[in-house]
Amino acid sequence: MAPRLEHWSSHLGVATETWGIRPMKTKWGSCNPDKKIVWLNLELAKKPVRAIEYVLLHELAHLISPRHDERFIKVLDDNMPKWRSIRDELNQYPLAAWEDLQALAR
Repeated sequence: MAPRLEHWSSHLGVATETWGIRPMKTKWGSCNPDKKIVWLNLELAKKPVRAIEYVLLHELAHLISPRHDERFIKVLDDNMPKWRSIRDELNQYPLAAWEDLQALAR
C-alpha cells in the first residue's frame, strides 16, 4: 500500500507524518488531520484494489478538509468520479465487528 499512499499524497499535495495498518472493527480507515496520521484496516488487504484506492483517497482527503463537507466531497469527485459506487461496494463487505455480532447471534 505504501506506493499507492505515496501516489495519492503526491497527487493531492498532502503528506502524512505516519501511517500504519492495523485491525479495526468498525472502520476501513481513519485519519487524524491534526497529527497527520492515517490508519488503514488490515482487512483491506482482502478487498479489490479499487476499494483500497478509495480508502486511501478518502483518508488523505481529510488532510485537505477534516470534515465530510463540500470541499472534501470535491476532492473525491475530482480525483475518483466513481467513488460513491466503490464506497457502496466496499460497505457491502462485513467488518470484523459485524462478523463478531453475527457469531454471537448464532
